[in-house]
Amino acid sequence: MKILIVGCGDIGTKVGCKLLKHSNEVHALKRTPSLDINNIFYIKADITDEKQTQKLDTDYDVVLFLATVDSRTKEAYLKLYDIGLNNILTHFSSKTSFIFISSTVVYSENKGEEVNEESVLLKDVNFRADILMVAEQRVIQHNEKSIVLRFSGIYGRGEKHMIEKLKKNIAIQQHPPYYTNRVHVDDCVNSILFIIEKSNKKRLDKRIYNVTQTKVLPLYDYACIVAKENGLGVPLKDILSEENTAQGKKISNKSLLRLGYKFLH
Repeated sequence: MKILIVGCGDIGTKVGCKLLKHSNEVHALKRTPSLDINNIFYIKADITDEKQTQKLDTDYDVVLFLATVDSRTKEAYLKLYDIGLNNILTHFSSKTSFIFISSTVVYSENKGEEVNEESVLLKDVNFRADILMVAEQRVIQHNEKSIVLRFSGIYGRGEKHMIEKLKKNIAIQQHPPYYTNRVHVDDCVNSILFIIEKSNKKRLDKRIYNVTQTKVLPLYDYACIVAKENGLGVPLKDILSEENTAQGKKISNKSLLRLGYKFLH
């Protein structure tokens, strides 16, 4: 297969290298590409510029959209997921399989509810969710082979946010529990490869899949694990009122499991 990775950072590079091992031709689009490495052919282009997008080849079997925003502003989200995504979708025909990496930020539940791909998404909760919801629908409507993968919080790349909180002795919410949904970077990579392989063999029944670990941990329990692994003291407990306290959500990955994916973590 000939595959284009739009936005080739850490995850995209790992996906590209694994695809090459199975005799695929891999091209990666970046605004500031490095030298070609591991036989990945890099293309310098900005997808928010329609003229640059129009210069791309159109004979790709799969387009993987992994581009990320420069900042968490509404302007940055619209530039990438409205203008940029629209330029890419318009350029490629309905024959091209399209895999779009989205986020579980689209779920607005915050009282510890369980959500899945069939859960009703609410509008006007926050601009990130609203823009991503519209982007997802554009991808789904592009053709019958297009797939959306919603990643939860990614770890495994040397993140130290929780470690820093623990070192500063910042209190962590314990009661009521605040649920945190996470996925290891290796499962991000492998789930993409899995979906590419599956969708290449047959049309998938579902078009949207949550990519998140099966076990959903309360944030305080997660903090305890991090503290133990790094030789830090027991996390300070945050004392909160039970009423109207945010509790996050429990995101189900059952659709991906039923398809046959096996999580590494």
